[in-house]
Amino acid sequence: NADVPDYWRGFGERYRTLGFPGEFSTAEGRQEFLRKFQLDSKEACHGRNSLRIQAPFHLMNPLADPPPGNTSLVLSCYVKSDRENAEIRLGVTGDSLKKPLRSELFKTGQKWQRIELPLGSVKEKISVFTQPQGEAVFWLDAFQLEEEKQATEYAPCWLDDGFALPYD
Repeated sequence: NADVPDYWRGFGERYRTLGFPGEFSTAEGRQEFLRKFQLDSKEACHGRNSLRIQAPFHLMNPLADPPPGNTSLVLSCYVKSDRENAEIRLGVTGDSLKKPLRSELFKTGQKWQRIELPLGSVKEKISVFTQPQGEAVFWLDAFQLEEEKQATEYAPCWLDDGFALPYD
């Protein structure tokens, strides 16, 4: 998928939440979601788009198996906000946003900055998440999960180009 990666969610306590949460299952709730969780082609740190997001929505991906062995992992992404000292939480969970395995609150500003969260050795499946705090608008881009102790230079994944049919 050449725009938002498949299965990344913007709502629900768990990544596998199906359907729209009850509190947003109104015309106003759907409009709020469309306004506060969207691709933005005017703001991008890498590539053509970023994700524009605002609370109460968050970004969460499906559970993924950790690499074999006792490898240290680090999670990083680029973020900016519409205001200075805006706070956003970056973390991983195995089951629920209410029970993160590791997370940290970061203060961001109006210029792109890379935030990183060392995870150490992870033995269980994890979901990556970000949770905007307060009223600020955030732009997220270039997530990277690496087998390292600290983040290295961002390198796009070949899968980010999406899939094409022959002769497309």
